[in-house]
Amino acid sequence: MNKSRIKLLMKSLVLAVLLVGGISCKDTASKGTTSKDISSEDNSAMGKSNTQFGGLALYTVCDAMGEDAKVTLKTVAETGYQNIEAAGYSDGKYYDMSPEDFKTYANELNLNTISTHQSSVTLDNAHVEMAHAKDAGFEYFVAPIPSGSF
Repeated sequence: MNKSRIKLLMKSLVLAVLLVGGISCKDTASKGTTSKDISSEDNSAMGKSNTQFGGLALYTVCDAMGEDAKVTLKTVAETGYQNIEAAGYSDGKYYDMSPEDFKTYANELNLNTISTHQSSVTLDNAHVEMAHAKDAGFEYFVAPIPSGSF
């Protein structure tokens, strides 16, 4: 990925957080965690951002995910996002990775796989797609535009 594309991706990520970003207080409130506990360590010596954002719907960077999902996910994590929602499920894979491989890679990057939206779900395949979502570590399954006949 060239520098101008990365720069555009970074600007898109900042815009996305302004439009759809947010932080969930569900887990931190119940554990008595403060915002100071949530902030990252000082990574300035490594050139990493100290800023952490709540979450990113990967649909907002779908072109970059289609080109190189692993590089894009790494950039998302380095930018400061903690939680992700997938939008790239096809043929039993998330962004051309098996559900288990996607989960493993997201975990390596310290990204929480919160939700996935899969418009390919039907009554006939819902059990399979939901099992894949569970294998990928997602907590929520969203059917934004169900396909097929219901």
